[in-house]
Amino acid sequence: MCFVLVVDTPVVLYEEVIRVKPFHHRCLVLVGAQGVGRRSIKNRIIQMRPAEFGAPTPNTSRPQRDGEIDGRNYHFLSRDEMETDIKNGKYLEYGELNKNYYGTSLSALKVVIDSNKTCIIDPKSAVSQPLIVSSNCVTLDVHVDWMVS
Repeated sequence: MCFVLVVDTPVVLYEEVIRVKPFHHRCLVLVGAQGVGRRSIKNRIIQMRPAEFGAPTPNTSRPQRDGEIDGRNYHFLSRDEMETDIKNGKYLEYGELNKNYYGTSLSALKVVIDSNKTCIIDPKSAVSQPLIVSSNCVTLDVHVDWMVS
């Protein structure tokens, strides 16, 4: 089972992925259980249409690991910074895993959107148990067999 949330500014719209033609929305959120194929779907869409779709760099409060590049793998922030930004409504979604926050900031979405691309995110369900999304967002149950072949 996979869920999809389509967010547009200034109006929030919700549609099944298969029915969205042409795709003029600014953000597509793929939500589903681990192993359902969210990341594969996201990567396939971006690979097939890189001029039209992109993914934001997520934020985390965990320490940076060897080989990771700040701003490429993640934006590394302190726990206090992330908590402040969460309280101030600066995240589309966030979650906590092993006492570290992970999330997608609205500013990261804006970077993709400002490049004239539709932003696709696939928040990790293990991190987002439960998924905490900004108060004006709702998810829609969507079956996505058509993308997986």
